Amino acid sequence: MNITTQAMKALLVNVLLALATAAAVFIAIGGGWAVAKYTGILPLKKTKKALTIDNTPITVEQVKTIGELVTASFYDETVVIVKQKREVLKKGSKKGKDTTITRIVRIPEKEATGQDELVLVQNAHARIGIDLASLSKDDLRINKSAKAIEIKLPDVKCLDFIMNPTDTDVFSEKGTWDLDQLKLAMAPARQEIEYKMNKDTMLFKKARKGAEDVITQLLSSAGYETVKVVFASAKNAELKLPPVEQ
Repeated sequence: MNITTQAMKALLVNVLLALATAAAVFIAIGGGWAVAKYTGILPLKKTKKALTIDNTPITVEQVKTIGELVTASFYDETVVIVKQKREVLKKGSKKGKDTTITRIVRIPEKEATGQDELVLVQNAHARIGIDLASLSKDDLRINKSAKAIEIKLPDVKCLDFIMNPTDTDVFSEKGTWDLDQLKLAMAPARQEIEYKMNKDTMLFKKARKGAEDVITQLLSSAGYETVKVVFASAKNAELKLPPVEQ
């Protein structure tokens, strides 16, 4: 009887130890939060760290320092036929002489006569984008708590236009032409390139999309989670060429 009693006691102790172990596992894995609710003791559990973004404020002045942002380019060439046309401004008198000027006029190919004509093949390069230097404080709206920013960009425009005598091929030259006349002959080509550039509707959209992508990436890298980019005008603006430098 003594042996049997001791065996039963040992078995009972083992059962109690097994139950205690199972309970401990349950508390650590499944019932830990229930225990924590009443005891204030948190179970062992890996916690996920919250994502934090350093607050890097962007001011209008910082964005303005970027200056001109080129987001699209336009390349083209055009053929221009011009001639010299002499016009009398004032008829002469007994005391004076006739006053005449020489104008450079563009003529259609079918009207070419081969006399005093200049045939030019003009190459041009235009850079399209936005001028961030024109931003004002009213163009930025910031919600720091929500890490959100809205920026209103100026209209896309032609920032630079490159067309000079070095980019011009003289296909045919008849008569006498000096450098000043050559510059005047380039004016019709400039007008035609401007017309072609504005006919290219995808150019304007490409420039806007490029500006939106660059500004969004810039502000996102500065810590803003929500970036909204709008433009000063909802419609496509005419891409006027910069004035000719004298």
